[in-house]
Formats: sequence, structure tokens, C-alpha cells
Amino acid sequence: MRTAFRDISPRPFWYQIQNARLIKSLANQSDIVHINSPTGSFLLKRLVKLKPVVTTIHGSVMDWSRSFLSTPVRYLMRYLTPHDLALYGARATTFLTDMFDYKESSSVIFVAKHVAQSFKKHYGSPNGSTHIIYNGIRIRQQPTSDWEPFRFYHAGRFYLSKGLPLLIDAFRLVSEAVPSSVLNIYGTGPLSAHISRRIQQLGLSKQICLKGFVSNDLLRRSVPRNSAFVLPSTYEGCPIALLEAYMCGVPAVLPDLPWAQEFAVNRTTATLASPFDIHDLSEAMLAAVNLRQSSGKIREYASRFNLSTMIDRTIEVYASLARR
Repeated sequence: MRTAFRDISPRPFWYQIQNARLIKSLANQSDIVHINSPTGSFLLKRLVKLKPVVTTIHGSVMDWSRSFLSTPVRYLMRYLTPHDLALYGARATTFLTDMFDYKESSSVIFVAKHVAQSFKKHYGSPNGSTHIIYNGIRIRQQPTSDWEPFRFYHAGRFYLSKGLPLLIDAFRLVSEAVPSSVLNIYGTGPLSAHISRRIQQLGLSKQICLKGFVSNDLLRRSVPRNSAFVLPSTYEGCPIALLEAYMCGVPAVLPDLPWAQEFAVNRTTATLASPFDIHDLSEAMLAAVNLRQSSGKIREYASRFNLSTMIDRTIEVYASLARR
């Protein structure tokens, strides 16, 4: 059930404030309550007294905050927006609520191993059971299509943590090596004005195309034409956009960080670059083009993130709670 709430950080807080009565009513009518992405889930204390509660956790605020603190000062000075600053501040306040959700839920589902490891490191062991269930994607039969060498793409919100300014500067080096290279960027966000100005300053307006927000169907149709998907994020939980690129046989370019290492077979499904190093990132982009020939191996790797597997394993968690 989707309900209205304020699109202001932290959004989960506003969602619960505006829908507290509805949430409690639905909990009373249910056998099991499943809280998905529970940042700031202050209602859990009431809900867990009513019914067994499953909590899915998509990321670690501790690791996310550490990624912010490791960002070079010059990068922050240049690109940090008021929106990003507010977002980081709002998320930092969820430390205690994340800990409570983790400790008190009947079962906790993590979307990645690195997220589970971070919670255990910072919060100790929970009272309930824990499970690692990756986000699932619908595995589709991909039509055979021609892909274009040195055609790159990025998809996501224009937040500082996504690394878009780094991608723009790295692509400048790629374009110097291969003048015919192209970069398509899908999405929008607080950094839109910065990104547009930087593209113009570098004289890359003909090679970098800002596509804006597009439908999922349109994006999926365009993915197979690309050489590589570039995601230089400083932190991710289990990125759906990356899994969908793999599903289409498209390799990725990722930072050499723990979150990315979990979702990459280096030099097979992805190339890894040193964080905040535009020269290394540009070289990784060029190297990733060679991986595009191995699309069958990449699609085989993507099959482990099948949506049906995620559903089956989640049902198993429900069944184990129902048997108690």
C-alpha cells in the first residue's frame, strides 16, 4: 500500500508521522509485519508487541557516514550542496533507531553481506535471527542488439555520494583517448546545475548527454546498447541499477570499495578503480569496454540476483516466524 508523505529528509520519519494510525491498524490485521528500509523506525517498539516483525535493512549509516568523512575536502568544498548537507545530517541522526530496529526485530534481512557485517561490528548481535537476501531483479530474455564501443552510461540521483563530478572529469580523459566516446547520464537531483556547468566548462556538451528522469522501461531498452555502466558511488547497499546492467550483459566500472567488491568479479563483470582518482577511473572505463565481449558470463553472474529467489527466501523467513 502506498500512502502520501512529505518528500523531505528524513522521508521515513515523515512517512511514519503521517501514517502512524494506518500502520498500527494494518499491523493488527496481519500475522507478520515487514518493515522495509526502516530508517528512523520509531514505531517498531509498538509493533513488535503486537506481531512478529521482519525488518529489511538496505544500508549502514555508519559506513555511509564514514564514506562522507573520507571524501577529500576539495571535493566537498566544490560540490557539497545544502540538500546533501541536510541529507547527511538527517541520516546521521538515525544511528540509535537503526540500532533499535536491528536489536529488537524478530528477524532482520540484510540486502548485502557488507551491510550485515557493518551492523554486527557496530551494534553487536541482535535478539532475533538474521538473513542475507539480495535485492532481486526480474530476469528477462534480452533481445540480441548491437552495442556501441565506448558508449557509457550512468543512472541515479544526482547526489554527492554518487560520484558524478568524478565521472565527468574522468570522462574528459576518456574522450581525449577516444574522441568518439559518448556518456549518457540518466536522472536528476541537487547537483544538476553543477553537472551542467562542468560539462560546458570542459567543452563536452556534444559527448555527454543529460537525459533527465526517464521511465524504467525506456532505460532498460537503452542499456544493451552501451559498452559499460559507470557507478563511482562512495557507498551503496545493493544497487538495483548495477544488477540490471549485468542482466543485460553490460559490465560495470566501480570504485575499489567493500560495497563494490561484493558485487564484482574483477576483470570479468566489472573493472575497479581507486576512489576519487579520475585517472584510474578513466583507465577502468577504457578497460571495461573489453569486458563487453563476455556478456554471457555477465548475464550468468546476474542470474544469482533473481527476483523469484528473493521472494522464495523471504517467504521462508515468514514461515519460520509463523512456526514459532
